[in-house]
Amino acid sequence: MAISISQDGLLYDNLFLLHGDVTPMRYAGHYRSDGPQNLRGILPGNGVVPDGNMWLSYSVNKEDIWVSRVTVPVLTEASASINEDLSGYNHLSQLSRWNIYSPAWAPVSLEEAGQGKMALKLSDKDRYDYAKVEHLFPESEEFSVEFTIVPEQNDNGQLQIELQNEESMGAVRISFDPDGMLRVRSHYKERHEDIIPYMAGESYHIKLDVSVRLQEVEIYANGKNVGENFYAPMKTLSKIVFRTGERFRNLSPDAPVRQDFDLEHAGTPVESASYYILNLKSDH
Repeated sequence: MAISISQDGLLYDNLFLLHGDVTPMRYAGHYRSDGPQNLRGILPGNGVVPDGNMWLSYSVNKEDIWVSRVTVPVLTEASASINEDLSGYNHLSQLSRWNIYSPAWAPVSLEEAGQGKMALKLSDKDRYDYAKVEHLFPESEEFSVEFTIVPEQNDNGQLQIELQNEESMGAVRISFDPDGMLRVRSHYKERHEDIIPYMAGESYHIKLDVSVRLQEVEIYANGKNVGENFYAPMKTLSKIVFRTGERFRNLSPDAPVRQDFDLEHAGTPVESASYYILNLKSDH
């Protein structure tokens, strides 16, 4: 669990990118080492953290500065199934079993999603970044996971929901796409299968019955059933990820040492898109 420093100077319990008109991963090149750099924390004798957790600051790709709150004790695996009703929370600090990635232009928040119920909201107006939340579940070969999503729009933005292993490699992905269709990624290259069309403001209850033995997933979405093979082979799965866009794949060991251009229109936001997560359960 991470915490942010907001633009109004208050502390909120999520991860927050301290930037104004720029986005992360703006520059490529061998000098821009991938991931966190120059990590700093609060040392013993140099202040007492009131909540007992770790507070860390670091740069990402030696550019943007992040502040992160890490729940103590740090857990690397889950021992029980997920049973999260987001309406029972009123502050992100209570979501101690979630990992939250919340840039300035793609914030994660707890907000009312109608009828007075709180939900986890992922918003995104950043053309090169995304909002993301993750939740571990017990490492499994046969299991089911279900959740309810409310999209605020159906004509822009994207929400990807992915099942991953401990190394963050995905095998199952469904997505609320910008053309108003809910799709599943197929095992065929660059192929996606339609599930159902979706509408802005409506609730979509989705259940995934997963079999690693068969490398298959059965998808149930508001009464529609679709079966699909894994898009990548996997031995076990242990994490579900909700993400408002594609994963970063900018840097590699083959990147040039220097780059003399910026990402196009990195400082100009796109039309915002938002999605609410109302609940999340798993059965193992």
